[in-house]
Amino acid sequence: MKRIISCIVITLMIFTFVGCSANKSDKEDLVAFNDYMNATYHRLNVSSFDEDINACKENMQDKKVFLLGENHAVHNNYELWFELLKYLNQKEGVTRILIEGSQSVAYGLNQYLKNGDSEIVKLCFENMSGTYYGNKDEIDYWKKIYDFNQSLPESNKLEVVGIDVEFQKSNAYSALKDIIKNHDNYPDSIKNELKDVIALADKISETIDDGSMVENLLNSLKEKRKDYEEVFGKDYFVFLQIVKNIRNSNEIMKIQGNNLEFNQARDKIMLENFKTYEEKVPDKKYFGKFGGLHVVKSEQEQYKSLAMMLNSEYKPFEDKVWSCNIFYYQCKSFEPQRKKEIVINSMNEDSLYMKHFLGKQEKLAIYLLPKENSPFDSKSIRGWNLPEMYDAVIFMKDSPQSNPL
Repeated sequence: MKRIISCIVITLMIFTFVGCSANKSDKEDLVAFNDYMNATYHRLNVSSFDEDINACKENMQDKKVFLLGENHAVHNNYELWFELLKYLNQKEGVTRILIEGSQSVAYGLNQYLKNGDSEIVKLCFENMSGTYYGNKDEIDYWKKIYDFNQSLPESNKLEVVGIDVEFQKSNAYSALKDIIKNHDNYPDSIKNELKDVIALADKISETIDDGSMVENLLNSLKEKRKDYEEVFGKDYFVFLQIVKNIRNSNEIMKIQGNNLEFNQARDKIMLENFKTYEEKVPDKKYFGKFGGLHVVKSEQEQYKSLAMMLNSEYKPFEDKVWSCNIFYYQCKSFEPQRKKEIVINSMNEDSLYMKHFLGKQEKLAIYLLPKENSPFDSKSIRGWNLPEMYDAVIFMKDSPQSNPL
């Protein structure tokens, strides 16, 4: 049975104006809030996406990481992600795609972007069947990225960076085995370790106890690093990261029942993995899509997200993270654990933002969240302070669900 990490859906019923009969002060605050929303609203349309999103250019200025938070398995997410990725590649110089996935998945996707073998990308997501990522939209999304990448000059080509732990061991051991098979002339000093990996890969299951083998392999990779590097070359780094994150997965699965502790540990691991990639080849720009929990830029109930830690605790990226979250109205998602469609409404219809968005009669829109002259600090407005959490928010309406594999 595959390991399934449940997505925490935060349903926000926020920014409802306080008081059925507003006094003079409340009315002034409401006018200020509506003025703020009107000034920061921009419709988004796929047919004119570059022109529409270009209105946000100043909001994105001087950023190095662009993060989009979402609810998984919503069909219209994918079109939005693809258009945003193309824009950021062309206008902001983004060349690295961050995924809420592991190094082994990134290894497979990078192979696909180079050789166009569609069986690779198909296998990656078939191995995630039973999770939010095991759907046909993911495969189609990466096929579109492949076609786009083929049109780019070498200096602007895309690469995939996986910073999550190795939840799907089938993907992890498949990648390790592939790396081993792609090289030969192994010295005797590491032959036994590599045979053990292949033997385990050939009988892998998601519940297999590989703890001892993983620890022995990590020790071997450290003590005999030169031997591995001579054989694997640049693949040594990938091989090592996969093995490290199999261990990380084994460790955090022990605390899966505690959502706060589990998610905090996971985000810290993702931050450390990000640092490892950035320090290996620095000065790159990134675009990533993650569950909304991971892109909040302020501390929430003792939880520090990946975006917050990256933006405030990692010096090369201090104040260099652009974070945007998608809020949904009457959108559908496929819930893999219960194998059923669910309807997502991220905000109460009476909230100020949802009212404003629905009044525009659009399917997709973005609101920028400048802190300057923000009305969010008014005592008449209750709820979370969005400009402290994000640089922008996107509203999406009436999307169907993704199609599961």
